[in-house]
Amino acid sequence: MASHTSRIVDLETQMASVQLQLESQHQDLKTAIAELAASTKDNLDALAASFARSREKSLVHTAPQSQAPFANAQHFRSPQKRSSLLDHYPRLEFSYFSGSDPLVWVIKCNKLFLLYSIPEEQKVDLVSYYLEGRAYTWFEGWSFRRFPLIWGHFVEELLHRVGNREQLNVVAAFNKLWQTSTVARYQEEFEDLGSRLLRLNPELNEHYFILSFLGGLDEEIQPRVQLLNQPTLACAFYQARLEESAIDARRKKTRSAPLNRWSIPSSSTSHSSFQRERSLPSPSTVDRNSTPRGHGLCYKCGDKYFHGHVCARKK
Repeated sequence: MASHTSRIVDLETQMASVQLQLESQHQDLKTAIAELAASTKDNLDALAASFARSREKSLVHTAPQSQAPFANAQHFRSPQKRSSLLDHYPRLEFSYFSGSDPLVWVIKCNKLFLLYSIPEEQKVDLVSYYLEGRAYTWFEGWSFRRFPLIWGHFVEELLHRVGNREQLNVVAAFNKLWQTSTVARYQEEFEDLGSRLLRLNPELNEHYFILSFLGGLDEEIQPRVQLLNQPTLACAFYQARLEESAIDARRKKTRSAPLNRWSIPSSSTSHSSFQRERSLPSPSTVDRNSTPRGHGLCYKCGDKYFHGHVCARKK
């Protein structure tokens, strides 16, 4: 019984010791959390203060203090600001954009940015000088309450605003494309729309474009080109031009053939033939001319002619 009581006392002592350790660890954890929270708060306060100082500095350099809210952003996009950017980059050759084919325009802008190392914060302000028409009208509304202007956001909004409609237009035009004049003209239009369609959907393979090109060829050219099973789009272009040249040559030959068949003989040939016919008169004609009936002689025997006369040769 004493042994059992002693064991219980030992367990209680151990449990009390464990409880004290847990309380101590809990207190240490609370202290560490408090210190971490204080440190985080200090870091956030320092970051906020740094951001506020940089923003104040930007406001001082971009707009007078008397301007209205968001006036700093308007000044940052003002013609004077854009003009200073253009003076700083005089050799830039941006193309003007009014809303047509936005993806191509964005790709060209990115190439110029990379070539001239344009800072990120200047990209939108620089290209805004080259916006016109409905694109500039949209930009003014989009950028009014946005500061700073981020190039990535601008591109995303631009493609969302114009890209979907542009994509539908390109797809519709490509599907309706047919050869209406020469193969060269059809190829030029096909390559233009095909490249734009490929930028919108890079997963389209060359076989798709080969079938599309053959499907739009003139019905007189298409069977021969399709029969040769073109391996590449370039081969299809080349074979279509060859077939067009062959068809044109056959048409010219067909148009010139009737002229050879029904050609008028030359005057010298006609005259000589006529002379040969005239130079070989019939014997009866000679007799009539040499012994006319007016002399009273028979045309055949030369005797005196009278009614009921019978030639002496036939007697």
